[in-house]
Amino acid sequence: MERAQLGPHEGLVLGAHRESEFVAVAQRRDGRARRLAREAGDLDIAAARARLVGEAWRVRARVVAALSADIAAQHDVEVHESLVDVQRARAALAARRVAAGEDATSDALPAREAALAAETALGEARMGRVRARGEFAAAIGVPVDALVVLDPVAAAWADWGSPAPFDDADLDTERERALLARSDMAEAIQAYALAENALQQAVADQFPRFTVSPGYAWDHGIAKLPLGLDVTLPQPRRDRARIARLEAERERAGQALVGTQAGIHAAIDTARSAERAARDNLDAARRRHDAIRVDGERHARALHLGAIDRTEVLAVDVLTAEAARDVVTAQRALQEARLALEDAVHVPLSGPERGLAWPTEPEEPR
Repeated sequence: MERAQLGPHEGLVLGAHRESEFVAVAQRRDGRARRLAREAGDLDIAAARARLVGEAWRVRARVVAALSADIAAQHDVEVHESLVDVQRARAALAARRVAAGEDATSDALPAREAALAAETALGEARMGRVRARGEFAAAIGVPVDALVVLDPVAAAWADWGSPAPFDDADLDTERERALLARSDMAEAIQAYALAENALQQAVADQFPRFTVSPGYAWDHGIAKLPLGLDVTLPQPRRDRARIARLEAERERAGQALVGTQAGIHAAIDTARSAERAARDNLDAARRRHDAIRVDGERHARALHLGAIDRTEVLAVDVLTAEAARDVVTAQRALQEARLALEDAVHVPLSGPERGLAWPTEPEEPR
């Protein structure tokens, strides 16, 4: 008698005898094993869905980070262009004073060196913009020339660099949601559930298993409807070793789950603290910029009245341009901190995405 089984879960067995006209088909049914196998399959599907959601979020995070870097590079170029204009005007004024005999030649050297340094910094800023554009194009999978069409998207990010402060109560809500919705947390939960399912199967195998096998047989022209009963006896030594191994695997899965949860809490707290520090730095940079701008207005009035000369006004203009550059740097740092917080909770917290209608509950697969 020869037997062939079609698969590990179908339970379909075919039999044939070489020396007689005998063919039998039997369908083995084991309700307990089928239920556990079905649960394991459902867990595999849930884990695959969690991995898909996680990969989608990683793509989103990469695109948003690239867009933010492109916007920051654009602002960086603008403030460096303003600084170059002021430094060139200051160097030109110093050169005219030297030509008129009002100052020595050495007095014009600092202004000229400052103008050259500003031009060098502008070149580096422009190179940074080129790199940022290339990274943004690579993130969304289009040529760099096609980004012209997407420039309105960057312009729509009105609160870039100045996201509204996030309330602690709302953050606690997002924290709880992250513990339920983050893909890595879902994967850890599914891994623990799979380990628990495997352990349950091993525990169930400690007891005798009875399998009913209804089928059909054709023997020398006579059709028969046999009903078989298989009894699988447990092997205590092997089962104990298997259960011990699976218990250890479940323990490791549980520890990984707790570690993932702790990592999420740590990432949220770290990103929150970084955002607060970045916001304080931005506020300080803006206060300094506003104070220097007020000094510039006062110097402009004094120049109009003839109380000071153009040199002092340009010196304040240089400070104003440098303060504006520091504001952009602080804005970039604050936006990066906000993106880190978003990545920790896996939810958009600012930007145009906040206006989209997000589903409150995930749709169940059909």
